[in-house]
Amino acid sequence: RAVCRAQLAPRVDRLPDIEVVRNAGGIEDALKKADDLQLAGQVDEALRWVTKAIWVADHLAESLAPLTLRARLFALRAELFLRNGSNEEAEEDCSKAILCSPSTTAQAKLCRAKARHLQGKTVAALQDIEALLHEGGAAIRDQTIALKEQIQDAGGCFRDMKIEGADKEVAPTRHAAAPSKNEHEDADPCPDLEVQPTKQGLEQAKANGNNNFAQGAVENATRWFSKAIWLAESGKVPEATTELRSILHSNRAFAHIKMARWLEAEGDCSKAIVLDPGNAKAKYRRALARAELDKPEEALKDLEIMLAARPETRGGKEETDLRARLEAQIIARSAVSMEESDKFPDIIVHRTFEGVESGKNTGNSLFAEGRLEDSVRWFSKCLWLLDTDKVPDAGIRGNQLKAALHKNRAFAYFKLTRWSESERDCFEALKHDHRDVK
Repeated sequence: RAVCRAQLAPRVDRLPDIEVVRNAGGIEDALKKADDLQLAGQVDEALRWVTKAIWVADHLAESLAPLTLRARLFALRAELFLRNGSNEEAEEDCSKAILCSPSTTAQAKLCRAKARHLQGKTVAALQDIEALLHEGGAAIRDQTIALKEQIQDAGGCFRDMKIEGADKEVAPTRHAAAPSKNEHEDADPCPDLEVQPTKQGLEQAKANGNNNFAQGAVENATRWFSKAIWLAESGKVPEATTELRSILHSNRAFAHIKMARWLEAEGDCSKAIVLDPGNAKAKYRRALARAELDKPEEALKDLEIMLAARPETRGGKEETDLRARLEAQIIARSAVSMEESDKFPDIIVHRTFEGVESGKNTGNSLFAEGRLEDSVRWFSKCLWLLDTDKVPDAGIRGNQLKAALHKNRAFAYFKLTRWSESERDCFEALKHDHRDVK
């Protein structure tokens, strides 16, 4: 259950305007509401409802919110993320759905394969497809085969890597990502707004959005930005530059922030940064959104990049306050993490240096067998023992063992395409052994 919940679910309700009764029936009603909104084409509102339902489920006992229900919540939100082009978020939610209920998530695996393909993660996508074809599932077999053919047509390339202590060579490199699903595949989001399909028309729509925002008409501002984005990404305005499209997404993100639509703001900022990696405002705004989504490490990284790009803002009150808030969140997260009880009571590791070393070797063996999630659990149990000082004879040797465990778990995360966790583990490994080139 702990794996299926957010790493530390935000305690503050980020969507207080949405009321969900705190029991299984209330969550089912919210799930139905989100599904109805999706069918009506209101993807953003559907995302808000299912996100609130997940937040409620994360704060209930498992008896009130069983894992099968959580799997359905994550699976639906993944489909919604896929529809609005948030492919990385879709992949993450699919993985959570599969972890919650491995036996009933064929649709989630297909969705994850699509999300991975759209990010250029060819090998990982094909692994999901092969698993689906092997496991059966006639209802989605045709879709699975069609997706496999589409991916194979796109081609790909690979690079071999090895985990320490294992012989199996694995892991893909990224290749050019296939184009993601864009908003132009939907109907005109604002048919009542007239915008000329020219670059000048887009600039005027942007100006209208900015004026509405300045006057406090934030919802109207998002509609102008959305109309301009739809035109720019539909191919109707060939001269629309990536810089202009990035600004439109960044401006709409700021409007979402003003309305506390944190997920939508994060998504728009991410799109803005993909279009223009130098968009410092988008970095700062994503940091604001991620702070509210309880992602302090990622938010702090965005803030640091923005400050490096715009050093004149370093020392400003807003930036200083945000940094202090994020650092406090990270410290609080660390303190709670250290106090947590054993998340893996089913894994028995003797509380000695040799016992933890043996546990690491078990994780390596599981990795070599392709049982990546199991290997992560073993590495995590060993790290928990060392981090909570439950191995009295570890001494200085414990730091070297921690470095190896973090490094090996990082590679397991890498193979699972869980990039942020892999990066974090590599960082931890280097803290213990800065000379480790792997």
